[in-house]
Formats: sequence, structure tokens, C-alpha cells
Amino acid sequence: MLGVSDSIATRVTDSFSARKWWDALIRVSPFSHSLGQVIISSDGLVYAALSEAYIMMIAGDLEALPLEAHARLRLFTRAPLDRVAPGLRPFIMPYDDRLDGPDSTMRGTRSDFAGRALRHFVEQVATPDDMRSATEHAAAVRHALSRWRLPQRVERVRHNDSAILALIRTHWAHNGGSTARLLRFFRDELNIACEQGRFATLARKVRSEQP
Repeated sequence: MLGVSDSIATRVTDSFSARKWWDALIRVSPFSHSLGQVIISSDGLVYAALSEAYIMMIAGDLEALPLEAHARLRLFTRAPLDRVAPGLRPFIMPYDDRLDGPDSTMRGTRSDFAGRALRHFVEQVATPDDMRSATEHAAAVRHALSRWRLPQRVERVRHNDSAILALIRTHWAHNGGSTARLLRFFRDELNIACEQGRFATLARKVRSEQP
């Protein structure tokens, strides 16, 4: 992931492109399989829950698919549509922040948004032997969300790292040491603001302190 200390980008001295790195990895790795060939050789719809980093990274593979395989894609992501390759936009299912609103049965953290959207699609939208087009599926998603409300915007309190660390230690056992559960607890119960990557780094520090 870009922007974190263990990202491959930190080991590159020249400009870094996740898409070019992925293409090079596919070419040289003896363990790689062409994503395009895997999709072409499959039957039925192809579902993919992708973070913004991943959908940008594999965009070339997906855009290069033949039309028949292209039409079978159903993509789930929180990435802004204008940051998705134009050729993939018709296959993005239109889930939005209502997935975290008061009417949703699939609330969670931002990091698992794509996976939750895919699960909702599979359980509530798709049907056995579904032959509908991406346009029809997108319309069905919009209909399913049409009565859902957006989450209420809450102004959360900000703390420095020392205060966040102290709170994580206090509530560590209560939340079973789960970073995702802790972050949800901090935001929903303690009304504390903390960026997800920063929180994960601090949680790893507390985890390393555990016996």
C-alpha cells in the first residue's frame, strides 16, 4: 500500500507506478498467472472487491480483457469513480456511504467497504444463474439502497499518539485485540477521530507489548 513504511514504493529510487510494478511482476515471476487468462477461462460473473490501490494496480489487466469477459465483471470499491480507469467504470457497482448508514445491515470500517458491498450484492441483488447486464445490476443496487439513509456526520475528538496509545492499551482486552473492532469502538463509542493507517500503526505497537 502506498504511503506506509513497508510499501514497495519506499524501496524504489525512481518514480513509482503500482500499475507498472504489477505488470513487471507478472512478467518475471515464475509463480504468476495472468489475471486476464484466469477470468477468460472462467464461466459466469466475476466479482472483485478492490481497494483503490488494487483497482489502480490491476486496471491494465482488466481493461485488456475481450468484450465477453469484460461484460462479466462486477467490481466493488470505495475508490472515487474519477480515479478508476474509464474502461472499468461501467462495471463498478454503485455502493456509497449508505452502506454505513443507520438502515444498513452491513456496517463496518472503510477498509472492508468493498468486501461488504460485494457481500450485500451476492446476498441481496444477484440471483442464481443471473444473466443481467452490468447496467441492470447497477440499477438493482440503486434500488436496493434507495430507502437507506446516509450516516449522520459526527465531529469526533482528536488526540495525539500518546493519548491514543493509552486508550488502546486500556481497551485492548475488551475488544479482543482486533484492530478493526478497536477502531470501530473508538469512533462509535468513544467518539474519537483517528485515521485508519495511523491507528493500525499504533495498534501494532500495543500488540507487540502483549505477553
